[in-house]
Amino acid sequence: PYIDKPIDWSSINMYQLTDEVITKVIPYIDKKENRFKGRRWYSWTEFVAPGPQPPIIMMSHSWTGRFRDFMSVIDKLYKENGLSVNASVWICTFANCQFGERFGNSLVECPFLKALDKVEKTVLVIDRNADSLTRSWCGLELHYSLVEDKDLQLYTSAGRVGSSKVSSGALVDEIMRYDIRRTEAAEAAFRRQILNFIGGQSETAGLKTEGERELVVIDGRPQLEDEKVDESHPSRANGLPEYSYEAEMFKKYRDKFDELNVRVRMEVMATIGRAQKSKGCTADLAHRGIALGQLRAFTRRVKASCSSSCLPRSWEALTMTEVVSKVIKPACEKRNCSYTELVTNTPVCPRVVVACPSQMIFQNVMSSIEWLAEAMQLEDSAALWNFSFSVNQTSQEDFKGGDGAAPFLAALNECEALVLVADSEEQHTRRLW
Repeated sequence: PYIDKPIDWSSINMYQLTDEVITKVIPYIDKKENRFKGRRWYSWTEFVAPGPQPPIIMMSHSWTGRFRDFMSVIDKLYKENGLSVNASVWICTFANCQFGERFGNSLVECPFLKALDKVEKTVLVIDRNADSLTRSWCGLELHYSLVEDKDLQLYTSAGRVGSSKVSSGALVDEIMRYDIRRTEAAEAAFRRQILNFIGGQSETAGLKTEGERELVVIDGRPQLEDEKVDESHPSRANGLPEYSYEAEMFKKYRDKFDELNVRVRMEVMATIGRAQKSKGCTADLAHRGIALGQLRAFTRRVKASCSSSCLPRSWEALTMTEVVSKVIKPACEKRNCSYTELVTNTPVCPRVVVACPSQMIFQNVMSSIEWLAEAMQLEDSAALWNFSFSVNQTSQEDFKGGDGAAPFLAALNECEALVLVADSEEQHTRRLW
């Protein structure tokens, strides 16, 4: 998709980096293709390093994630762990030879698990689309790290999961739903081999073999022995029907797969900890900031309630006005307060005022706020001021004097920034304060 098109820094991923830099620069600089016997050229690490560089950390990641975000993780990892600039980490894109790497006849012989045997820690990089949570190879690295009792840390571009910067949000939610059975690999045979390994049975089961159970490998890839599908089983994450072999394996070794899923989720729960119960507070208009984490929790509850008897509206069509009338007002009527005062323990000065049309789709508003949080690297505790949440919707108390703009002006005197969220509807844009 990027042929004959410029690739900008904000979007380049590991696939593009490999195709456009690694596999082009090395042959351009070194014309001798067979410098090492039985190999075409070598890895980028071998190209730039003066000698062997034993790694102390293994980076597990998806190649579809943005390289920019990946480097943000690297920077934070080194800073937060007090690592020297000479400390080495193992990254498959740079450590493996991209002109053809030998993966061996079993997974324990592959470069990934060999690297894990050497390092002290594994870092799983959760890219913005959470693709690393859908990759079977990343699942294998998680499994092996936990079995070998390696220190496991999860990072997003905003920081370590569980820190004050990353204890809520869409990516944390994705981790909590992690399921190794829903992962995919570029080759179905590799996926089967990995699932065999995690399930604790022979890697070669369900794969073509010859001689003493040696895998039949074509172009470096094992081959499926049986490609029958089970139409009655839920489809794979890629939409294709599940193979009968895998469907049966999921039943037979269910405990093994569930154990991995639970351990990954526990890594998150253990670092995030338990949320404190709010007692509520009374605050003036200018100090009714709602924490980003609280707003995310509210969004999860609303989404879960959509299309039910209490909120008979689809998540994709729910407007801000409906959120106020169906959710916020009923919750705040008893105390006659704003939603912010209901869920916070003390008055909070907002960092950002977020203005949006009342008829805008709530899902789109929250998507915009998530983009804002990513761009500004906002912590979960960062406070936002929004009319729907910060103004008392059950009475006219906050509109004394008849000035409809008064609540906004009060908040603007305290905040650092104003963000206007708009969509393509002209009438919505005209109504922005």
